[in-house]
Parts: sequence; structure tokens; C-alpha cells
Amino acid sequence: MKNRARAIVFLAMILIPSAALAQDASVTILGAVRRPGTYTFSKGERLSSLLVRAGGIAENAWPGGAVLSRESTMGQKERLLRDLISRIEREVFAKPGEEEQKREFIETLAKLRPGRLVPVRLAHPRLLKGSEDDLPLEEGDALYVPSKTDIVTVIGAVKMPGTGSPCPPKTDPEDCIRRAGGFSENADREHVYRLKADGTVHPLSRKWIRWNPKESRWEIPAFRESAPTVEPGDTVVVPRKPVRSTWARAIRDLPQLLMEIHALTGVRVDPQ
Repeated sequence: MKNRARAIVFLAMILIPSAALAQDASVTILGAVRRPGTYTFSKGERLSSLLVRAGGIAENAWPGGAVLSRESTMGQKERLLRDLISRIEREVFAKPGEEEQKREFIETLAKLRPGRLVPVRLAHPRLLKGSEDDLPLEEGDALYVPSKTDIVTVIGAVKMPGTGSPCPPKTDPEDCIRRAGGFSENADREHVYRLKADGTVHPLSRKWIRWNPKESRWEIPAFRESAPTVEPGDTVVVPRKPVRSTWARAIRDLPQLLMEIHALTGVRVDPQ
């Protein structure tokens, strides 16, 4: 009987703190919500529940710009980042020459670390609940809901980088680039892309002809696809063409790979 009592006490010592720990897990929600702050949650709760407890989205909120910072994404993103850098390194050193410049470039990439942002699509809690966008909460999550904005920012190889100007939805990105003074002489006009507030990237340059590996054929997407546009809150990124590095110009996929690294890390790296 005494042994049984000891066993019960021992199990209680283990299980009760564990249950308390699960109940004490916390998330933070900031920005344009009615009751921003840190909330505890139970296992199984989702984004819609957090929004309800925070009083819902404020009238001046910009749900499309919401960002979720999540620690558990770091491992997967770190692997993706290292895979991209390894791929670039193989292509960079496939041919001899300019070894010092190549090493400096790879060393710069190797210092990068992935960000914690997870793309989220917020809506009214009633509409969000039960949808695939209603993500389960995790310990340490931090959700930020920004206020509405009408600004599109342009960075990179333009004459006035960092320029932000009011733009309505579905604006032609070239209009934003003109407001930033236009392209600089070393602008890579063929690989312009937009960076969304949630960290995702989307090419803006349309190619007249493109190889479709699934169908094993060349296609002319410019006649079928609508012209790309930007939305308020976007950042238009104009890469720089490599000036001194002939090896960089020889790597066909380098602009695409660097765009993906920008999405993972939030840092744009251009070869010199």
C-alpha cells in the first residue's frame, strides 16, 4: 500500500508540472488588434482563438501584412538555406578563375541566418476558424498585425533606393521604379522581384520565352499571363548586375537562387 502511495505521489510530481507547463505556454499578439499583449494558451488552440481573445482586428488593420514569428521554423529554413548556398558554391567553383572573389562571396553567404517569419493569411476570426490558414499556436509565437499602408518601397539598383511612395493596389512596378528615379546603370532589369511583408518573394520581370521542364518545351508566357503588379506594403527589389565578377554572369540560375536566399534571410546579397 505504501509503495502504491509513493507511486501516485511520484506520478503527480511528474504529470502535474507537465500539465501546468502546457497550460502556461504563451503567445504574443501586437499591432492593430483591440487588446494586444501576451496570452497563455492550451494545446490545440489556433490563430482564430488568439484573435478572438485579442478582441479582433482593429478597423485600421492591414491583415495582408500580418507576420508570424515562429522558432520551430528555424531548423527547416536553416537546411534550405545551406542547400541553396551549397548549390551556389558548386556552380561558382565549377570553373577556375577569380578564386579570391568567389571565396569572399561564399563566405558572405555562409554568415547569413534564416529568419523566423511564417506566411499567414488573416481574416475575421469567424471566417478564419476551420480554414487551412487557421494555424495551430506554438509556444513563443509572436503575431504582428500592422496598420494599413499605401506605401510601396523600392530598393536596390535605382537612382534613389529606399524611396517609398503611395501606390494603389495593382500598380505597375515600373511606375514605382520611376518614382525612385528609375533604374541605375548597373540594374538587372530581367530579375526584378517583389518582397511581401510576410517575407515571400515573387518575380516581377516577365520573360518572353521560358523553358517548361515538366512539358519539355519552350513557352511564351508573356502572351498568356497578365502583367505583374505590386500592392501597398510591398518592396520592389532591383538586383545589381555583377560588374567585376565574370563568374557571376556565367551562372544562369544565380539571380533566382539569391532571390530565394533573400526570402529566407531578409538579406539581399549581390555579387560585385
